[in-house]
Amino acid sequence: MQKLPAQTKGFTLVEIMVASVILFTAITLLTFVYRTAVLSSGKAANNVKITSTVTMVMSNIQSHIRGANALKPLSGSGRIDGVEYHWQSSLLKQAPAPKRFDPDEGKWVAGVVRYYFWQVNLSLTYGSLVKDYHYNEVSWKS
Repeated sequence: MQKLPAQTKGFTLVEIMVASVILFTAITLLTFVYRTAVLSSGKAANNVKITSTVTMVMSNIQSHIRGANALKPLSGSGRIDGVEYHWQSSLLKQAPAPKRFDPDEGKWVAGVVRYYFWQVNLSLTYGSLVKDYHYNEVSWKS
């Protein structure tokens, strides 16, 4: 039987297994961190896309409501830059112009009802992301 030298060189099997477990654990953790970063980046990009489109959509809805001179609920839908939108409006309140003084008659005259206060419900969809907005709009008859 041969005698082993007092100082052997190399790694034992246990040392290699421990090092492998540590290495694979680090690789697994880095993979999860990278995957989470990629998913978060995609969600943020979708949110930015919808948020950047909201102003254009609201302007389009405002033009539609003010141009219609309507007293009944309005609705519509469309697509801007890949973002689909659907909206509905309901009339909340009608109001006359403020009273004005008529110097010919010498008294205050009530205005005609010509201002309308609308509640608008807007839903934007981009990919799997859906955002809902609720806001008020004013229109008037000339």
